[in-house]
Amino acid sequence: MTSTRSMLALVVSLGLVLGATAFHGSRTDRWGPNLALEQAGDRLKQLPHTLGDWVGTDQQIDENQLRIGEIAGYLAREYVHQPTGDRATLLIVYGRVGGIGAHPPDVCYRGAGFEITGKPTALALPTEEPRVDFLTLRASKNFPRPEALTVWWAWSSDLQSWATPTYPRFHFALSPVLYKLYLIRSVPPGATDGSDKGLPAAHKLRQEVLQALRSPS
Repeated sequence: MTSTRSMLALVVSLGLVLGATAFHGSRTDRWGPNLALEQAGDRLKQLPHTLGDWVGTDQQIDENQLRIGEIAGYLAREYVHQPTGDRATLLIVYGRVGGIGAHPPDVCYRGAGFEITGKPTALALPTEEPRVDFLTLRASKNFPRPEALTVWWAWSSDLQSWATPTYPRFHFALSPVLYKLYLIRSVPPGATDGSDKGLPAAHKLRQEVLQALRSPS
C-alpha cells in the first residue's frame, strides 16, 4: 500500500511537472495561437496622449532591444507636465511571461552603470480598486554626467490589477500575456520624497495612466 508520504510526494511531483508543462506550453504557443498576445497591443493604443495636465509624445525602442528583452510590443511615451515642464517616461511592455517576468530594473540599471540607493521599496495603494502594488527605487550615476532617476514598476496580466511578486514568472505562469509598466523620472541628485516637488504630479500621472488602462474600450 502506498504510504501517505509517498502519495503526497507523487502529487507534488505531478504538480511540478504539469505546472512546468503548462508554463512551457504557454510560452511557446504549443496549444495554438496566443490571441491575448495578438490583442494586447490594441489595448495599449487606446491610452490617451493627454492625461490630466500631462501631454505625451510617442517614443521608439530599438528592435534589437525588443528582441533581447523578448518583448512582443510596447508603448513608450515621454509625458510633460504642462504647468511645470516636469517630464516622465512611461514604458509599458508586453509579451510572454518568460521574457516579461525577468529583467528586474535594479539589475538592469546596475548593468547600465547606475548606483542603486538602498533596496527597491514597496508602494502599496490598497485603497485603489483593483489593488495596486508597485516597487520603486532611486538610481544615480556621475559619468558621463550627473544623473538621478526614480523608477516605479509593476506587472499585470490584465491591465486592471498590478502586482510586484518576488517571482513574476511563477506568479503569472498561466497567463497568456504579461504586461510590465515602468514610470521613470529624472530628479535632482540627492532628492528625497520630501524634497521632490514634482512627486505629487507624478503620482497623479500614474493614477491617470492606471485609470485609463482600466477603462473599457
